[in-house]
Amino acid sequence: MKNTARILVIGLIAVSVSSCTTQILTTTTTLPGVTTTSTIPTPSGTSLELLEQLGTTIQGLGQAIVDRDNATKNRVVAETNAIWKVLEPQIRESGVDLVEDVSKIVNFVNVSVKRTRPADADKAVRYLALIMESAPTLLQ
Repeated sequence: MKNTARILVIGLIAVSVSSCTTQILTTTTTLPGVTTTSTIPTPSGTSLELLEQLGTTIQGLGQAIVDRDNATKNRVVAETNAIWKVLEPQIRESGVDLVEDVSKIVNFVNVSVKRTRPADADKAVRYLALIMESAPTLLQ
């Protein structure tokens, strides 16, 4: 009788295990992607106006780095570089020795975002404020 019960239990286990099949369904779904392309408009204006635009652009970058706000960080870097492309030749043409100083500010902005250094962003803001104190008399 023990053998019959064992055979019956083994048979039930075999039937129940074989009836459990795994069915794998594959579906290919394409999620609608959000594609945003933003182009920074080419800045224009006098050297003073561009320096003011630069000041407005980099204001708050240090906090954006602390908050890990990638969209703001990337926008600020792109705008800063765009302003610098237009501003550098204007400063060189004026003959005023500000190219290295403003270049350092642009480098502080880029390094602060690349290496996650909010203090460098704050340095850029402070140094630009110092330049803006003397720039009106130098660039006129």
